[in-house]
Amino acid sequence: MSAESDMEYSDNDGDDYDYYGGQDDCDMEAVDRSKSDPEYFQFTCLRVEEVEKLLNESIELLSNSLQITPSLAKVMLHAYEWNAQEIIKKYNENPNEVLVYSCVKPRLPVVQSSTSRSICAVCATTPPINNYSALACGHFFCNECWAMHFEVQIMQGVSNTIQCMAQDCEVRAPEDFVLSHVTKPALRERYQQFMFKDHVKSHPQLRFCPGPNCQWIYRAWVREGARRVECQGCEMLTCFSCGAPHHAPY
Repeated sequence: MSAESDMEYSDNDGDDYDYYGGQDDCDMEAVDRSKSDPEYFQFTCLRVEEVEKLLNESIELLSNSLQITPSLAKVMLHAYEWNAQEIIKKYNENPNEVLVYSCVKPRLPVVQSSTSRSICAVCATTPPINNYSALACGHFFCNECWAMHFEVQIMQGVSNTIQCMAQDCEVRAPEDFVLSHVTKPALRERYQQFMFKDHVKSHPQLRFCPGPNCQWIYRAWVREGARRVECQGCEMLTCFSCGAPHHAPY
């Protein structure tokens, strides 16, 4: 073989080496899971205290922006799936519409009769005038009946959606109003535990891990379609979209 042929062979061999072993091409061959796995998406596993901090940031933002109590902010955030910016925008345009949609105010004003505060419509007693309370709807009931109403609702697992006792009234009781009538420590704790669970369930980016006795919570930014998440604690595979054990994307 001639020297020229040897040189040509050597050059080709060098080209092959650069083609298959170059650093840039290795980067190109790196697998992009977002394209190769139809269920792949970014998510994080959070502890309870981390989720509480996340929720409190939204509550504080809305409370400070609209100059309302944190309890009312929670009712509104629950109704609007924790989109504080949307609430602020709509509130600036039409505050009454936001309050009605959130069940903070009634759709129609309540007409009070002269006896509305003298006789409790639930127990039909006439307690002292300072023993009556009402939500924004203006339906007054004695504090003992409110306390019993809240206890029954809490024992049934209701928290964020506890409504006024008046028939067909959709106004919801905010946290501070409920706790002002609930004095039993165990019942107060149960109520706040249910509140936290309701907040997580109503938040589009959050989902409890369904693993037995697992305290971890997923946070993700995509809910459409079947999406696989793996718990950092119990390592259970779950569909983030529906909360069931992992299944094929359909």
